[in-house]
Amino acid sequence: MDRQEKRKAKAKISGAQIADGLVEKIAYAKTLDALKAAVMAILRFAEAHPKYINRMNGLLFETIIIEGSQYLPPNPTQGKNVVFIPPDAAPIVMIPAYIQISPEADIIRDGLKKLLIKLNEFSGPMEDIVTEDEMNAVLDNAQSRFGIMDIIAPKKPLKIISFSNSHSVHNCECGMAAAPGSREAVIFVYHPRDVSMCGRVFIFAHEIGHALHLALTGDVDIIPDKFDEFNEALGVDLGALHLKQEAFADVAAFAMLNGNGLNRHLPHQLSDSMLECCDKFIGYVTRNHLNP
Repeated sequence: MDRQEKRKAKAKISGAQIADGLVEKIAYAKTLDALKAAVMAILRFAEAHPKYINRMNGLLFETIIIEGSQYLPPNPTQGKNVVFIPPDAAPIVMIPAYIQISPEADIIRDGLKKLLIKLNEFSGPMEDIVTEDEMNAVLDNAQSRFGIMDIIAPKKPLKIISFSNSHSVHNCECGMAAAPGSREAVIFVYHPRDVSMCGRVFIFAHEIGHALHLALTGDVDIIPDKFDEFNEALGVDLGALHLKQEAFADVAAFAMLNGNGLNRHLPHQLSDSMLECCDKFIGYVTRNHLNP
């Protein structure tokens, strides 16, 4: 091998090592800012050195799957079918929720660009985030009174990912990932932007209400059974679909926060008769789902 060939071989090894090192930064990112910096570095390198893209795609797939899986035990230890993901693990665990992760996917040119758009929606924390103890209290009451966890997470655990950031639009988000033979509910918990209208615990309960909606119907555009009749009985005409979606989540939250010292988290004073109506309706839809 002559001197020029040796220089080319050395440059090739060096480039591969740089590519591998950049991918490793994804695994070590403990904050969204660190993840954003790593994503931007990979995109810049890939644009300048496209010959390494296939190599980096393969390594990214392995890194994201392996590093994220350590936070998702198959048998949750919290005593119920839920896994809490702490903020320092959120960056690696969140990625598959926003981009396609598979051996065939172009994670860099397609996925990471989408992920960067999502990361730009976050800012530093504003209001205090709901605590794990507070979330557990809501979930325990929801399960003991209505069996809601059996509906939301009958097989795969409910995944709750907490972030050290606020989001530009949402205080909290709910998603339902498709999986072979089952669905997986995911709640993204952010530091709220504003709690003047409702507190952090109600915000969380409201998202569990959306998760219940998805689990009951399989489609957020399908309104749960008898919900229109429920509103008609109260003299309420919601009209638009998105208003019904939000109203159902509110009704579920009212029921989940009724009793066991959780009433203080309701956004405003509700009459006993109104809370009883919410309880009866959520009892109806959950009972019929568990015992068709």
